Amino acid sequence: MGFRSEAFSTVMRFSLRAGILIVPVLIGAFLVYMAAAEQEHLHHANLRWLAQMAAQIHDKVQNYSNLVRDRAEPSSSLSGTANDSAPYSIESLKPAGTPCNPEKWVQLSVLDSAQERQLRFAHSKGDRHVCAYSDLKQLVGPTLRSGIFTSIVLAERNGRVLYRSGPDTLQITNVSFLFASEASRQNRPGSKAGASEPPRAEPPTASTHTHGLIGDTRYAIFVQPVPLALRSGADAKDTEWLLIGLSENNSLLPATSPNDMMLLLPFALALAALTWPLHKLWTMAPTDPLRSRDIAAIVLCSFGVFLVLSMLYVSEYLRQASAMRMDRQLNSFSKAFGENLQSELRLAVQQLYELDSIAAAKAVQTTEVATEILANRLEAKQVFLLFDYVDWIDGQGEKKVRWTTRSVAPQAVNVADRSYFRDVLAGNTFTLGSLPARPFAIEQVMSRTTGQAVTVVGIPSAVREHKVASLVVNLVSITDPVIPRDLGYSIIDSTGKVLFHSDRSRVFVENLFEECRQS
Repeated sequence: MGFRSEAFSTVMRFSLRAGILIVPVLIGAFLVYMAAAEQEHLHHANLRWLAQMAAQIHDKVQNYSNLVRDRAEPSSSLSGTANDSAPYSIESLKPAGTPCNPEKWVQLSVLDSAQERQLRFAHSKGDRHVCAYSDLKQLVGPTLRSGIFTSIVLAERNGRVLYRSGPDTLQITNVSFLFASEASRQNRPGSKAGASEPPRAEPPTASTHTHGLIGDTRYAIFVQPVPLALRSGADAKDTEWLLIGLSENNSLLPATSPNDMMLLLPFALALAALTWPLHKLWTMAPTDPLRSRDIAAIVLCSFGVFLVLSMLYVSEYLRQASAMRMDRQLNSFSKAFGENLQSELRLAVQQLYELDSIAAAKAVQTTEVATEILANRLEAKQVFLLFDYVDWIDGQGEKKVRWTTRSVAPQAVNVADRSYFRDVLAGNTFTLGSLPARPFAIEQVMSRTTGQAVTVVGIPSAVREHKVASLVVNLVSITDPVIPRDLGYSIIDSTGKVLFHSDRSRVFVENLFEECRQS
C-alpha cells in the first residue's frame, strides 16, 4: 500500500509551514540566550574594571602616604620643623598649613573645607610629626573610567559618600540604603531582633553585583572594596572604602544583543514571510489547479526575496568596503605614528646624551639636586625637547644626582629593579638607524614618586662614579597623538599589559590579552 500524491503533498505542506513558523521562534530563543550571555559577560567586565580602578586608587593613596612617611624619617633631607612646609613633588599633595597635631590630624581622614574635600595624611616618628593633605577629587577623579557606568561612587564603609562622578540628576550622600534590601531579606521572622528594629545594612566585604532602586529607576549595582591597610587600631575597619558603580538598567535585548544579529534579524524575518506562499509550488499535486492569485503571489514573493537578498548583498559589500577603507586608514595612521615616534625618540636620546656630556664636563658632585635647570643651567640650543627630569644613577640603582625642570625635585628612589637600568648595565640596548653609536634603553613605568605613568630613557653615563643616566620624558607622539575620530589605540608588552592607551585611565590597569580572553 503506497502513499497518495495528495496525502504526501499535504504532509509536506504542513511540515514546511511548521518549519517556517519554528524558525522565528528559534531565532528569538537564540537572541535571548545571546543577550543573557552578553549581559553576564558585561557584569563580569564591570566588576573587573571596578577592581582595576580600586587597585589604582589604593596605589595612589599608598604612594601619597609613603611620601609623607618618608618626610617624617630622621634621615630625610627635609627633616626639621622648618622644612615641614616645603612643597611635595606631587602637586596635589600639599603640606599642612599649621603645626601637625597627631591627635586632631588623623591619617586617612576625610574632611570638608571651604573649597575642597581633603584626604589627610599623618605620620609620626618619635617626637616628629608630619601632616599633609590632598584634594580627594584630584586624587580619585583621574583613575575613574566614568564612561562605563552611569555614576561611580567612592564611600566609606559607614555609607558616607566621599566622591561621586556622574550626572547631577543622581545625587547620593549616603549609600547605606543600597544594601538595606539585602539586610531585610536576611532578617527572617523568629530572629532575635525586635519586630520594630530596622535591619542592619552591612556593606559587602567582597566584589559583588546586585540590583536596587534609586528613586523610581532600577540600577545594576557593582561593589568593589578598597582596602587601605595603612592604619592600625580599633577603627581600622572604618578606613576601608567602597567603590560602587551604578549602571541604569535597560531592556534586555536593546541593551545587550549583538549588533550583527540585530542587523540580520529583520532580513531573516522578511525572508521567512516572503517564502511563505512559495511552499505551494513544492508541495502541490500534479492535479492541483494553479490560480491567477497564486501566480501573482509567487511573482510578488519572488521579487521580494530577490529584493531582500540584494539588500543583504549590498549591506555585506558596504561592510567589506568599509573594513577595507578602515584598514587603509589604520595603515596610514600606523605609518605616521611610527615615524613620529622614531623622530621624537631620536630627540630624547640626543637630549639625554647632551645632558650627560654637560654633567661630565662640569664634573657634577657625587650627590646633587638642581631645580629649574631650563632657566638656570641650560641654553636654548642645548634643549631638544621638553622633559621632566634627568637622573644619574650609581651601580646599586641609587639616584645620586637629579636635575629637574620643575621648581620641586621629585623624591629619589632606588631603581635597581627597573628594566631600563638593568638593560643598560647588561648592554641589552637599542640603537636608532640615525644614531648608530648611541645605545639606549627605554621603559614605560609607573612612577614611585608621582604615581603617574612615565617614559624613561636610559644610557651608559660618562659621568664619573655613575653608571646610568636616565631621562623622564613625555613622548607626545604616543601619549597625545592626533587620531581619527572614534579611533582608539593601545601599545602593550609581551604579557598584554597596556603601556600606552588613547584612554589614559587604562594605562597599567588593563591587560589586553585578559580582555580578549573574557570577550
